[in-house]
Amino acid sequence: MKREFAPTLELALRLHPDTKHVAVVAGTSEFDVRLLEQAKKEFQVHEGRLSFTYLTTLPLQKLLFEVSKLPPQTVVLFTTLFQDGVGEPFIPHEVVSRIAAAASVPTYGFLDQYLGRGIVGGNLYSSVVHGTEAGSLVLEALADPAPSRPSLLEPSANKVMFDWRQLQRWGISEGQLPAGSEIYFREPTAWERYRWQLTAIFAALLFQAA
Repeated sequence: MKREFAPTLELALRLHPDTKHVAVVAGTSEFDVRLLEQAKKEFQVHEGRLSFTYLTTLPLQKLLFEVSKLPPQTVVLFTTLFQDGVGEPFIPHEVVSRIAAAASVPTYGFLDQYLGRGIVGGNLYSSVVHGTEAGSLVLEALADPAPSRPSLLEPSANKVMFDWRQLQRWGISEGQLPAGSEIYFREPTAWERYRWQLTAIFAALLFQAA
């Protein structure tokens, strides 16, 4: 799995060009620390224009309090948090929901499984794309005992994805998004709901007539 962190930061800076501060939320498990070290290396290119705060050593309740009072011109970047600063275990998908709900500023992530849990979006690693690539390798292995390409790949599996509800919450226009962005959880307009109702009624009448 090829994880990348800088593309999401660059995307957040595009949507919030006045950003001056970045709060990075991560945990203290071995896995959390390993990913955080990679993220820090990728963020180095931005250290001249941004100040970074790494919120990694706090108990979760204290962490929630800290993100609730972040100043303007700040964005939150969430990597993973399997263990908080006092060793309490957590599930990152549940933690990111609590972080995003408490944060006084927009929260961005790096994994598609965080979408729908409060993050605005990001250049997200897609487990769906990764699974598709893995399935293709399996099919090739079954079809050809001597495959023509390596059986170990590191595919680029990122997608630019956003939560429509969070775009509304933070006043982000769809016109600001990169071309090809995927937007999820869009709420239908009143006209769309009315049209669907009419379609359902019409279909029911046709069914009765038949």
